[in-house]
Amino acid sequence: MEALAAALAEVEATAARGDKTRVLGEAFARVAEREPDALAFAVRFVCGDPLPVGSARPLGVGWRLARDAIEAATGLAPDAIATETRAAGDLGTAISRLLDHDKPQATGSRGREVVRTASLGTATGTSHRMAPNMMDALNSLM
Repeated sequence: MEALAAALAEVEATAARGDKTRVLGEAFARVAEREPDALAFAVRFVCGDPLPVGSARPLGVGWRLARDAIEAATGLAPDAIATETRAAGDLGTAISRLLDHDKPQATGSRGREVVRTASLGTATGTSHRMAPNMMDALNSLM
């Protein structure tokens, strides 16, 4: 699943469908080789629905549970998460911004290319988003 997280960050950074297909294909191959039982989940996860079709139970992960998990993983205050989520429009972008603000200034550029979040689906930015600095947080949850 670590390969999948890295692939999603790479997919996010490109608009070319062929490159996305290649990167995801390579990631799925690595998942199939290393964790064959996780391949079906990995494909469903990338498509936005981690539960199998016809599953009788809901995923049961809402905004509050996700916020609590991020709070536990990062130490961010719930009020800061809620305030930034309102400003950003979604929890993922809010967490990315908060984590970016927590980094020391000496780590390098903080320009547009560093903090920009690209769309996983389209150039218009209407799809789900995952900021590059969230890959480590995603890996820690898997």
